[in-house]
Amino acid sequence: MNVSLRQLRAFMLGAECASFSAAAARMLTGLFGDGFAFTDNTEMEFGLTARSFPSFNAAAAEAAISRMYGGIHYRPAIEYGLTEGTAMADLVWQRLRVK
Repeated sequence: MNVSLRQLRAFMLGAECASFSAAAARMLTGLFGDGFAFTDNTEMEFGLTARSFPSFNAAAAEAAISRMYGGIHYRPAIEYGLTEGTAMADLVWQRLRVK
């Protein structure tokens, strides 16, 4: 079986995907609290089952690592992206005033 993968700049894009996930998780955790469990059923119309997560961080970590399992990115880029995304969200959170 031949598997064809697009040639991507693994580090830049791997970090980008993970950083978006981590930043979103950090902001949502700030708004709703750590341990906010939720179920994602957005893919049910395509025949997939609903997925439950114990927190936004757990969902972000799974989204990020899925890029490695898919053979698209390497772990160092993913780990860097998670760290950078969290740091970016922390900076925004410090400057954001939520009522």
